[in-house]
Amino acid sequence: MLEYKETSIFCHQLVEYDGKKFLLDASTMKPKLYYWGMPTEAITVEMMEVNKKVEIPGTPINKIKGGTAAIIVQPFVGVVYRLLENLFSEYAISQQIFLKIVLFMVAMLISFALFRFSLEKARKKVKTLFPTATKRYRVTFKPIPERKQIFDAHLLNVVLLACLAMYLFINNGTEGIFLVIGGILTAFLLTFEFGKVPVLLGAKTGNLRFDSVEEIVVEKSNSN
Repeated sequence: MLEYKETSIFCHQLVEYDGKKFLLDASTMKPKLYYWGMPTEAITVEMMEVNKKVEIPGTPINKIKGGTAAIIVQPFVGVVYRLLENLFSEYAISQQIFLKIVLFMVAMLISFALFRFSLEKARKKVKTLFPTATKRYRVTFKPIPERKQIFDAHLLNVVLLACLAMYLFINNGTEGIFLVIGGILTAFLLTFEFGKVPVLLGAKTGNLRFDSVEEIVVEKSNSN
């Protein structure tokens, strides 16, 4: 059985199996539509073997830092709210439905760009920590016929659609704050639907049955 723990590296988990240590990249899970309720015969995710002596920092929860962050964020949210309210009122954006939709799409696009940046940054960090790690493996899981409804990605999308509906329905200038909420929700959804996919959590809760681990062999083409 796979033993794992979270790390401070975005979308990566430390896995121990058969006396070896691996770093699993949860964003490589296929097919991603499993957590959208789509049936599939098998789920795969990639990981690489790393030196057992190398320690990777975990992600402990620090209540003091969390409380401090909340105190710092509150004034920032207030400033953004007033700024967007003035912007929407001054340029009459509330009455321009097409422009409102474009702005919401821009907020989502910014979140997507930040997600991709975080993922690429994490992968570069992995290469820096393990420059000599070359062995990659593919882990295969088999879904059980009737899985427990622990996590369904499509339900998270409903929250984003509700945010969009409220943003479009309100037209008094205060709807600008939903741009911020929509951007935050998009970042959250991208992380859990396409980044830090809880595939190992699925195995832990019994929704997925561990099947096999096989090394990924990359065939080198012979050049003349």
